[in-house]
Amino acid sequence: MAIQEHPYYGSFGYHVSNFYAASSRFGTPDELKALIDEAHRLGLRVTLDIVHSHAVKNEPKG
Repeated sequence: MAIQEHPYYGSFGYHVSNFYAASSRFGTPDELKALIDEAHRLGLRVTLDIVHSHAVKNEPKG
């Protein structure tokens, strides 16, 4: 699932409204950082699914 902010949940994150923000649906930026830090502490690698080719028409609302 893509992590960027998106207004339409049914898009699974591939209808991006803000390319610079993690979706608030997944918590705060600090919580995302903590999740990634904990994964790294446990020896897990994290791959972020970032979508650069899809944007919503109402992008200013993002």
